[in-house]
Amino acid sequence: MCRAVVKVPLADEAKAAILHEAEVLAALEREHYQHSPRLLHVDSERGVTTQTFVEGRPGGRKLTPEYWRLLRSLLLPGESTSLSAAIAEWQHEAGSAAWAIEELQDNRALPACWEHGDFAPWNIRRLVGGNCSLLDWENARRPSLPLMDAFHFLHMQDLLFGERPKLHWQRLGDGAMEMGIAPTSVRRLEMAYLLRATVECRLKRNEARLRFIQDTLELIRRKAA
Repeated sequence: MCRAVVKVPLADEAKAAILHEAEVLAALEREHYQHSPRLLHVDSERGVTTQTFVEGRPGGRKLTPEYWRLLRSLLLPGESTSLSAAIAEWQHEAGSAAWAIEELQDNRALPACWEHGDFAPWNIRRLVGGNCSLLDWENARRPSLPLMDAFHFLHMQDLLFGERPKLHWQRLGDGAMEMGIAPTSVRRLEMAYLLRATVECRLKRNEARLRFIQDTLELIRRKAA
């Protein structure tokens, strides 16, 4: 029976990601977060870490009530953010998506959260008893806008499983309200996710995903026209 997972980098970029995940797992433990592996050991010089093994079934492709509970567990009690604060770091790299910046200039408070960064079926484990756990926190950030993980879950599957670009904000209204998010904010949160994904794909030169994200973002512009 597997007791632990050891991560060993094969390149400098992987080393940085592994050590970032170690910092995230340590922070989550300090905050008594219950849905992540526990960090057991870190070799900072070599970028090698050991963490607990999470036993469970792989996640499914639907955004189920169990997954919504997992998303709500990432909320940071008493902390808030705003669309304006979030987009400040992306707006100079928006390029052809710069048209979205004006609509996202909104200082109204939104609940802040941990963002896993790759909230997807392959990083979710369904545990005995109905709970879930999240693996692979290399892309996590704190604090972040809410619903970024939910939109990632849906849009990444559209890309990887051959779906056509489509928008998802209308189907997230009920879950958003349970997170304290007004329905009027959900559409702009999807726009924010797509705008940030555009910037990240450009920086990482991920042309295939960039084209897909741009086509999806264009759906919002056409509906607004």
